[in-house]
Amino acid sequence: YQFGTDIRPVPFYPPEQMRHFQGYARPDGRVGTRNYVAVISNVNCSASVARYVAQPFRGADFEREFPHVDGVLAFTHKSGCGLQATEPNEVLQRVLAGLARHPNISAYVMIGLGCEVTQLHLLAQQHKLDKLRPGEPPPAWLHIQSLGGVRKTVAAGVAAVAKLLPA
Repeated sequence: YQFGTDIRPVPFYPPEQMRHFQGYARPDGRVGTRNYVAVISNVNCSASVARYVAQPFRGADFEREFPHVDGVLAFTHKSGCGLQATEPNEVLQRVLAGLARHPNISAYVMIGLGCEVTQLHLLAQQHKLDKLRPGEPPPAWLHIQSLGGVRKTVAAGVAAVAKLLPA
């Protein structure tokens, strides 16, 4: 019955003595330490397209024009196409959704082929990526097959990233 009787209140620091770090406060309350735009491949078939989309956003000109952006990163993997809709596919979807909603990612473009098991619209619905959080810019969802091939998808992806960068 005497367990926990010696508890003392915690002396919290006043705001002027609190420690701070250079981070990015997201409108929904999360805090990131980096400010990236992600180009996420949902299937191995769209991995090269994701890399092509991120490629133009490098170098001194990019850094000068968008000093508040740490970079545009392509997140690719070697799975997603022939997966059965079982646990491995569910794990992949959780990872992709986690990348999209990570506090270090300010915005994202998701690229799929169009015929894979891990469909973009299912990923968005199952992980509520289609429900925007406060202040979250709308992501771009691109399908290589419906856009007419790699070249057109890369152009659409570069335009989508360029639209997200000012935010």
